[in-house]
Amino acid sequence: MEGHAVYATRDQPVAEVLGRPLLGPHRLHVDGGASFSGSLHAVPVGRATIGYLAFGPKTDVVLAAPPRLLVVVTTAAAAEVRVADRWAVASPRTAVVLPPGSPATIRGPASAVHLVVGIEHQALLGHLSRLLGRPLDRPLAFDLELDLLAGASARWNAAVDILHAELSEPRSLLRSGIGLSQIEEFLMSSLLFGHRSTYSAALRAPGQGAPDHLPARAATEFIERHLDRPLSVTAVAAAVGMSTRTLQATFRSELRTTPTAYVRDRRLDRVRAELAEAAVVGGATVTEIATRWGITHLGRFAGEYRARFGESPSQTLRASVAAPLTRIPSTHPGYRQRRPPGRPHAKEEAVADELGAAE
Repeated sequence: MEGHAVYATRDQPVAEVLGRPLLGPHRLHVDGGASFSGSLHAVPVGRATIGYLAFGPKTDVVLAAPPRLLVVVTTAAAAEVRVADRWAVASPRTAVVLPPGSPATIRGPASAVHLVVGIEHQALLGHLSRLLGRPLDRPLAFDLELDLLAGASARWNAAVDILHAELSEPRSLLRSGIGLSQIEEFLMSSLLFGHRSTYSAALRAPGQGAPDHLPARAATEFIERHLDRPLSVTAVAAAVGMSTRTLQATFRSELRTTPTAYVRDRRLDRVRAELAEAAVVGGATVTEIATRWGITHLGRFAGEYRARFGESPSQTLRASVAAPLTRIPSTHPGYRQRRPPGRPHAKEEAVADELGAAE
């Protein structure tokens, strides 16, 4: 992940400020009065972020209210994680899934390196609703611990490995703007299908007990595959074997929207994800990204974008370029290759060793 350094510092208040885009407001407590040293490297991928957080001395990360769902893996040892009155262990074999908005403490050992994957909660809820082909009828809540070696859960770990490898490749397709949204959605799908949650049963058997949702799901899946092409209500209806009137009624009853509004909103989501990635891809313009996703009326698009996200497309683009989540140098120890669960990785340990040696 060449060039994505957020900070490498001995200044604790600076680290707390620069870590906010990923972790939200938080405090770093160093054990035993030792001098602070730490680093954060992170890469935004649409509405997800993959980062590495490393400390020299034993350091607690006290999260006030994470702005997004966080999945934490301590890569070379084990960390105790507290959420409310519950305790869990983050290690090379076990991830801890922290719900957004819930105070938490990550109590890491000396020379700790934490892999942190953050996912915007609303993006995850929207993706889950699309997978089910219906609105959500209860909150999404995950089990606290995720076994990285279990069959289904290992899919999420594999998804992160794929993402890491792709971002580490200088000729990565992602750096050309290809596949950003798909990678983001692959990461969310891997977590939803691989980790136990309040929707696990519905995802395993989406048609069980709710056959009426299947036509809506077929239509949304067709739309998702063809967002970058011209789409009409007639074309979508024909593709899923419905009349246009039935399709309209299905969307109103199951998704509480219309096919046209659904297509518009999903294109806006894809555009926003790519605008947020402009700093990674480089050289992309609002017009290029919008037209790539089938948007032809740019004036109308700007108004609809502002109404949906509360800012203009150009503001999203400028924020991406100016964002502190920049780039990890390829020469930085420990970040060239992520260690598989349960196997030591000397380069990752070297990150924390280097910080500790600076004390």
